[in-house]
Amino acid sequence: MTNDRAVKWAGMLMVIVSGVLIVVTLYVLASNTWFLLTSESAEGEVISTQNQQDSASNDSSPVPPRYGLVRYRDASGTEHVFSEDIGGESPLYEKGEQVTVLYHLADPENARIRDFMAMYLGPALLLPFAAVFWFIGMLVRATLEKPAPRESD
Repeated sequence: MTNDRAVKWAGMLMVIVSGVLIVVTLYVLASNTWFLLTSESAEGEVISTQNQQDSASNDSSPVPPRYGLVRYRDASGTEHVFSEDIGGESPLYEKGEQVTVLYHLADPENARIRDFMAMYLGPALLLPFAAVFWFIGMLVRATLEKPAPRESD
């Protein structure tokens, strides 16, 4: 009986984890969509790629991630330079490539490249994990439910 109780709690934990993943996914989706809808657009150029060693990562990585450095001018003509949020062994954009930059007038330093993958890859990866956790949790709980005894006629 105690084993059933532990498995039932494990199922409940899976459902709770899936709920947290769904909330995080919805938050990121809403945040990115809000940014997309309320931002200004400008043409920018990738001026270089740079290595960034993450202070939290270990130094055993053979190749540090490379990020594109992007320059653009906002609506007032002020020039801004920012680094991409996503990097890898090879950068997403090459030096000299033209990109569309999204920014808010109130905070032009917080700019992003308009790229579907950069804005929606995280939620697209989180949602299936949430669904799997939810499905397993509900399956575990359903298999442990005891049917009510039937009354004989």
